[in-house]
Amino acid sequence: KDPFWFIRNFDNEEFVHVAFPIIKKLFKIPKKAKSSIICKPIKNCSGYFNNLSLKIAIDTNQTSDKQDIVGIIGHEVRHLYQALLITKSLKSEFNWLLPQKYKIHLTKKDIKLSDKLVKATIKYPLFPKADNKYFNNFLEVDARNFEIQAKLVYDYHTRHLSELFSYVDTEMVDIERFNNKVNFYN
Repeated sequence: KDPFWFIRNFDNEEFVHVAFPIIKKLFKIPKKAKSSIICKPIKNCSGYFNNLSLKIAIDTNQTSDKQDIVGIIGHEVRHLYQALLITKSLKSEFNWLLPQKYKIHLTKKDIKLSDKLVKATIKYPLFPKADNKYFNNFLEVDARNFEIQAKLVYDYHTRHLSELFSYVDTEMVDIERFNNKVNFYN
């Protein structure tokens, strides 16, 4: 199943708003995380995440390529995940005060990642600019990895669909041949 199937031909702004929940789901962001996305012109970058409001802003004027847009959203959604994990980790420090049913449970992997994220947050530049200190910060390296993964997911589905429809002759469709190639009835 291609999660992007119905939205490929949307204009960029519509695409962003419909792709956002798909990408959140792909990266397992909890539904209860009250985050949102807006499209607006941004100076010096293609998107950003606001830790306080949990809002993501994307500048759709900087690219018309849907795969790039998916990558930008993936990058910013990873920053959302990072913020949620850090918050969850910090709250877990008070588990000893909480009744059992309210305790926060973190896996060893979450704890390890959270520790790295907290250290990177402390070193994160207050006013980020395009330099090595910014690009090499673990928060950005981690988010860029998810940007790449989001692009790969989109690319996979795009290639899969183009292979599927490469069997369709636009002049004259041989329905029987097409059905055999895509196994509709098997």
